Amino acid sequence: MAFKSRISAITDHTEPSRSALSSRASNTTNVANIKTPVSRLNKSDFARSRSWAPPVSITPESKALESIKERQWKRQPKDQCGPTTKPLLIVDVHDFEIYHAPTTDKRAYELISLHYLEVPVSKKLCFDGFIRVGTVNHYIQAVGIQDCSIEGYGDEENPGIIAYIRSFASSKDQSLEIWYRLRNATPNYQRFHEPFLWVAQLGKHVLDYIEEQPVHSVTLLSFRKAFHSWLTGRFPNNNEFKQWHTAFRQQKDFRIALHAYIEYFYHQAFNLSTSKQLLNQPLWAECMAKGLTFVKPQQEILDYTLATPDVYACFKHMYFGEQIRERCPVRSVQLEQERRKRKLGIAQTPHALGSRNHLHSLNRCQPYGASLVRVGDVVVFTPEKNDGMIWKNTSWDWLAYVQDTQLLDDGTQRLYVLWIYQSCETNIYKAEYPFKNEVFLSDNCNCTEGELLSTDIKGKYNLDWCPPSIEKDRLFIRQTYITQDSAFVSLRDEHKTCVCRKKDVFLHCPGDTVYMGSTLNEEEPLEPVLIHNIHQATGLVTVRRMSRLKRDCAEIATRAHRVDIAPNELVFTDQYETLAMSRIQRRCSVKILTKSDIESNQVPFPYNLGGAGDFWFMAMGLVEANGKQHLVYLQNLPKSFKQGPDVLERSEGTLRGLSIFSGGGSLDRGLEEGGAVKIHTAVDFSAEACHTQRANAQDPENLHIYCGSVDDYLDTVLRGKDQKFIPRVGEVDLIVAGSPCPGFSTLQQDWQSSQSLRNASHISTFCSFIDVYRPLYGILENVVNMSSTRKGYEDQNVLSQVVASLVSMGYQNPPGCGYKEAERLGLIPEALKKSTRSDGRPYARIKEAALVPTITTTSNMRDNYNGASVHWDQDRSISILEARRAQGYPDDEPIIGKLKEQYKIVGNGVDRKVAFAMGLSLSQAIEKNASDFAANGMTPSASEMYSLADDTEDEKNVTSALSQEHRYSGSVAKRDSEYLELDVDRPSETSPRTSTLSQTDTVQEAPGLRKRLSQHFTNSIGRLSLQSPSKNQTLSILTKRRREPDTGDEEIVTVETSSPSERPGKRAKPSRKSQSSAVTAGESHRKDSMSSSGRSASSSAQ
Repeated sequence: MAFKSRISAITDHTEPSRSALSSRASNTTNVANIKTPVSRLNKSDFARSRSWAPPVSITPESKALESIKERQWKRQPKDQCGPTTKPLLIVDVHDFEIYHAPTTDKRAYELISLHYLEVPVSKKLCFDGFIRVGTVNHYIQAVGIQDCSIEGYGDEENPGIIAYIRSFASSKDQSLEIWYRLRNATPNYQRFHEPFLWVAQLGKHVLDYIEEQPVHSVTLLSFRKAFHSWLTGRFPNNNEFKQWHTAFRQQKDFRIALHAYIEYFYHQAFNLSTSKQLLNQPLWAECMAKGLTFVKPQQEILDYTLATPDVYACFKHMYFGEQIRERCPVRSVQLEQERRKRKLGIAQTPHALGSRNHLHSLNRCQPYGASLVRVGDVVVFTPEKNDGMIWKNTSWDWLAYVQDTQLLDDGTQRLYVLWIYQSCETNIYKAEYPFKNEVFLSDNCNCTEGELLSTDIKGKYNLDWCPPSIEKDRLFIRQTYITQDSAFVSLRDEHKTCVCRKKDVFLHCPGDTVYMGSTLNEEEPLEPVLIHNIHQATGLVTVRRMSRLKRDCAEIATRAHRVDIAPNELVFTDQYETLAMSRIQRRCSVKILTKSDIESNQVPFPYNLGGAGDFWFMAMGLVEANGKQHLVYLQNLPKSFKQGPDVLERSEGTLRGLSIFSGGGSLDRGLEEGGAVKIHTAVDFSAEACHTQRANAQDPENLHIYCGSVDDYLDTVLRGKDQKFIPRVGEVDLIVAGSPCPGFSTLQQDWQSSQSLRNASHISTFCSFIDVYRPLYGILENVVNMSSTRKGYEDQNVLSQVVASLVSMGYQNPPGCGYKEAERLGLIPEALKKSTRSDGRPYARIKEAALVPTITTTSNMRDNYNGASVHWDQDRSISILEARRAQGYPDDEPIIGKLKEQYKIVGNGVDRKVAFAMGLSLSQAIEKNASDFAANGMTPSASEMYSLADDTEDEKNVTSALSQEHRYSGSVAKRDSEYLELDVDRPSETSPRTSTLSQTDTVQEAPGLRKRLSQHFTNSIGRLSLQSPSKNQTLSILTKRRREPDTGDEEIVTVETSSPSERPGKRAKPSRKSQSSAVTAGESHRKDSMSSSGRSASSSAQ
């Protein structure tokens, strides 16, 4: 029940005077004034009555009420009664406690706040206390609470409330309507009662606000800013309101608090006379109060995983293949797909792939005879036996691209080549690859190996280079395989020249802020510095150091009264250092802030993310006076100093995004914060996750959310059904997919169960969505165990099959380094390798000053199987707030659902700072693409990248001819990665079957807002400044593969450079046990600059 003004009709001693109203919400009346004993303060969570003898005798409630009615009620005027037929009696309760009833099975006598009386379910609660009316005092105990009511709704002058409760016995009184007015709680119960008073007062403000708004107008978004403006206008100079708001840390966004107590507010609104108007608002459904839903759940129809025909052909042989069914798109969707492929310049593929024989049956080898080998030829020779020992199953000829020749004295030619790989010689390995006639140019040359002579050559092949259509009986090349990174990138002319023949170019200028390699405490962190001068002749660079305030100047900062210092705040110094150019790593962004910014804690985004994305800020400088160092706020900077960007907004259009397995949308919002994409459609099966996605969307009205199965959604797309949730082919530029983690988790009890197999099979869903929509980019959240093999299925690697499927569509897979490869290459700090599980102990604590190892979907305290989950200091599991902070969720973002569902959403989420760094990387890639080449592969403008007009034109008006030469995407380093990012592969040759002389392209810096960001910035994605950035020792990168012929076991061994008398050999493929990752060339000499709290990311830059 909820009072509005009816209590005000009662006068005399049953109602406080008007002058007392200013303090009624705080209930600060001294218990000593009414001569009732006060219990001693103790921090017990249980009621004192469980083991406490009161100083006075306990009076049964019925006798106490009879005493009050006989001695006090007779003094009241008989006409002073409420609107009910029975007169109203108000009884004050002092020194009270409210707790679970003694008859409760699990929580008997446990103290509890009153706002949990009816939510989430009705509870049996009791109260103890001294009741008083006038001079009558009694102590009652274990009185059952039937209802609670709040007075103060609609009061525009006073923000406070008065709380009342009614017992079961008082509700049955035949002559009076009796309510207990809560006055003073015991000191021990005060910590439970004060939160209730705050929540009840928030409820008053919320319902008063809703009552003044039009019907169907109040949403969760209204409480981000509008509600606070309304509150301050209603109580502009009210001290009680200011005190209440101070308890909320002066926050203006009330969405978190509103959702936390939405069930209580709904219950209060339901009991008011204006309930019809109050409850007729979208707010309640958006917060899923009482089971309401704003996003309509879709009926699940399909009980299997749906796939397109090409994707089904890739995955049908997998151990979960029986869970997959193929479905062909209808003719109208096929036409849209073909138009999309032509628009992007993707090669048209035949419906039948034809023969699957080896290379020699696809093209005829043409002997040279007396002719000379020319640059640009693709030559072939038969490997020797020792090559076969390293490259097992080498039964085919080896191909190589001739990049240079040298005529020897005897008339023979020495050939300098780049090796050409088959799919099985890459990290695709044994995965099913649709095109047996596709080969890949590699960056593996023979410049430092034994001589390859023209006399060793059998002949040459005529290959199709980036053909507009794929013929089933001809070899073709459209991608380059970067061996060190295990990456597929779009073929460019510069790939036809090895790195041995390219000059190193120093890409930085004076005024740039960059990372410098250093050594500190046996570690090798990367330190931000300012380039002061460059000495090209000597290969040296002079830099000005910038110290880290929290790490390097802690004592000086204390003297300057600086507290709560961010880990990414720098200090300008007068220290200069001259060093080799090779010690300069990549760029970082430094923003200069003012004194007022620091004092008010107004650090702009993205510099407030603790260093994610290599964003630093600086406000102070280090000076020396009287032999001491002091911190002063900066006044002037060198004119050449290039500050980081102010905002992350693109001048051109953003990508249109589709998110599947989106969960609560943390990955999606992080990508959007990078400025490159707007997610227009999200698909997830969880209603709570869908509502969380909508609650935090920047533009929820234009976000289409499909709450249902991805298989039913894909079925709708393939059938060409027109629904508002379903974008058409050509309307999606980016596909983002959270990974179906349960199918590959080591925590599942039976990976062969039908549910586990179904979960695992959904990894093919991402490939099917890519196949249907053909977006410009795709991002897939990876799971480490995807790169592992199952017992009995050693020839099947899920991650390899995903890569094979995507590469066969013409998409490039950028370089990356997952955990296993990073561990092999020595990139994982020793501190992170320590086990969090203590020997013989059932639980493990999270380290207070270390990375959180993992956040699971449930908090399981029964054992250590789920990893560390116990709080580092207290004997409890980590809270939802602690878990969401570990995952990078901002404190002001609400997570919809009950506590269990909230924890699940957090556990399934992606670290926000990692997602932001990925979004930033994606934005940089798009800007570089826009300056380097046409996005659609046919026109000189990138505008069609964001236009739908050409996707609906007649087929006869679309041409597949390419009229100009373009430069295409390079690749971006991905280390400690749990993500794959794809980029559409476009042809780079004007004459598809004609070899051309290779030329080295000049690297150009992307224009626009990110001009000051390094083209290598994306190597830093997913890093936080939790620890000092480090670099790694120099690694041996020339490796060959040795396999035991009987067992098939693999071993990676480092080999020395071949002598001139040796035959050349291809560089080894990465180990299958670590194929999901690699180290980018140029990045293998250092570790990440920023550490991630759990996951890291990768992105492809063009």
